[in-house]
Amino acid sequence: MLLRLVKQQGQLLRLSRAYSAGDRLHGYTVERVDEVPEFQMELVSLKHDKTGARHCHVSRDDTINTFSVAFPTTPRDDTGVSHILEHTALCGSHQFPVRDPFFKMLTRSLSTFMNAMTAPDFTMYPFSTQNAKDYYNLLNVYCDAVFHPKLSHLDFLQEGWRLEQSNLEDVNSAITLKGVVFNEMKGYNNYPSYVLGQGILNNLLPSHTYGCCSGGDPLQIPQLTHEQLLHFHRTHYHPSNALFYTYGDMDLGKHLAKIGPILDQFEPIEAGTQVSLEPHWDNPRRVVITGPPNPHISPSEDITVSVSYKLPPINDGYHSLALSIITSALISGAQSKFYEALIDAKLGSSFASGTGFHPSTKDTFFTIGLSGVKEPQVEEVVGAIERVWREVCDEGVDEQQLEAILHQVELGRKHQTTSFGLHLSFGVLGSWMHGQEPHQSMEFSSHIEKFKAHQANADYIPNLTRKFFIDNTHKLTLIMKPDLDYGLMLSNKEAKVLEDKVRNLTEEDKEEIQRMGLLLQQEQDKEQDLSCLPRLIISDIPKEIKEYPVEHTNVHGVPVQIYTGPTNGLTYFRCLISEMDLVDDQVSVLPMYSDILANVGSAGQTYQQSDLDKMLRTGKFKVTPFVGANVSKMDRFRYGTLLSSSCLNRNIPYMYSLWQNTLMEPHFGETDRIQTLLDSEVINGDRDR
Repeated sequence: MLLRLVKQQGQLLRLSRAYSAGDRLHGYTVERVDEVPEFQMELVSLKHDKTGARHCHVSRDDTINTFSVAFPTTPRDDTGVSHILEHTALCGSHQFPVRDPFFKMLTRSLSTFMNAMTAPDFTMYPFSTQNAKDYYNLLNVYCDAVFHPKLSHLDFLQEGWRLEQSNLEDVNSAITLKGVVFNEMKGYNNYPSYVLGQGILNNLLPSHTYGCCSGGDPLQIPQLTHEQLLHFHRTHYHPSNALFYTYGDMDLGKHLAKIGPILDQFEPIEAGTQVSLEPHWDNPRRVVITGPPNPHISPSEDITVSVSYKLPPINDGYHSLALSIITSALISGAQSKFYEALIDAKLGSSFASGTGFHPSTKDTFFTIGLSGVKEPQVEEVVGAIERVWREVCDEGVDEQQLEAILHQVELGRKHQTTSFGLHLSFGVLGSWMHGQEPHQSMEFSSHIEKFKAHQANADYIPNLTRKFFIDNTHKLTLIMKPDLDYGLMLSNKEAKVLEDKVRNLTEEDKEEIQRMGLLLQQEQDKEQDLSCLPRLIISDIPKEIKEYPVEHTNVHGVPVQIYTGPTNGLTYFRCLISEMDLVDDQVSVLPMYSDILANVGSAGQTYQQSDLDKMLRTGKFKVTPFVGANVSKMDRFRYGTLLSSSCLNRNIPYMYSLWQNTLMEPHFGETDRIQTLLDSEVINGDRDR
């Protein structure tokens, strides 16, 4: 057994103000400067004078510096153009004409994060690193990738879609559909959670970009042309449509000196990528879809029922927070109202994928869903959901449950990882691209205090519940039923798409397809000249190693490591119990044992009471399986469990007491609870793939 404890040290120092509104530097104008004392940081908002590109810089005493450039990408069809463009932009650029420069930079960089991602309404290219030379190396690669990509026809065929002979040497061999994104999205259609989430978004907010599949529908991807891809790049990947974000302790002026000249090459345009608010429905809607079956359960128990509600727009920061707190109180923990009404009532096995408040779309929304439902119980589920809302109107929300959620919110605000700057960029971007200024998304503390003040009025939460849920006519009830032939149905539709593409091909067309296939193969096999890519040399890397002092001690013979650092008022606990001599049958149930141990009652408390106590006193209270190398028996692994949690410093005694109860007095006699946990694991298996 090994215990590890991270304790609080002094707070980070507040940075002095370096810029003021109206300052001009490197072709930019500072629009406003805001201090955020809660996180000891300063936020500088700027606009590029020529193109109108927006820039948010967060100055903070943090050596892990972050960069991202994001573009609102709002496709109006299902061809996956924004997703395919993200892939194709990473196939080489004018300055760095090598395939997948991001991947190639992994061995030439000290980055702590490097990626690109496509969401329903934006595409983002972020990285982070502690090394200044590395930062500007990556900045050059990223900016050239998005503003000056090659976007060659061959790259489009590789990443998007193409027709290709099954045998490239035989022009008359069967022709198939291929493509990286095409195949990726075919894979996603095998997962019930993806089909459900796409169905909810497309049907709840159908009138604009959310009514489309941003990743691409494999049946529609073959409708996209190379010319359409180039047009989408010209109109979306432009400085006038760009949102830049920089974070850390590096100098903003140096960043702008690098970025400004790149943007100066462009003339301003009107991108027209604004997303309109969804027109409010006069009446609720009901949709039934089919999806892939869960192979681990009977089709008769594989129905998912979800109810979704359109809520205020993303730039209504206060109501987004208030509704997030209220809905979290209703779904979080085994003692929550929806858990008791749906799962404890045996109407289904677990909350459906996507259950929760969704704060990232132009119109926010909340979904409550249940998986593992039998056909005769579908209407019972819908009725139970309505009853919960009426109960909230009549009784409000349990005060302890609300206190627990507010406690989790406080923990979340104080929890600062090495990826703080990166996660902050994700939090800022959603509302920023929809018209809210970055500083407004930081007004968290004032919103919390406002909610607490309103909460004192017993009618406040019932009134919000009635307005946004009971009387809300923009409500979607979506039922997903399993189709045992779902995969076959998609395969048949794909075959029809292919047949339509191939039916009228001439011999010359087939020869051209073969020629392009051979060219692509040659390009893929060609050895890459990586000399154009920037790299670090030894002198670019500081020789000094930052040490983190560790105090080694023991408690009753158990070794303990204590780290002291700037934890923002939190204490983190880890305990590894690794001396388990398990046989193979025991190893297979170790994950289930770990989950059950953390989620049953203990020491005279039911699982509901125990769960509430953990939420009131700790954060991320988890037991997870551990597998490691066994140095004494090289043919076997070392097995165990890892205990982990965190808490506000004032709750340290409570946290250790909860662990003592969990380990020494677990209620393994709660057989109904254990069965529910096992059923939930079966239902949710596809979500982690």
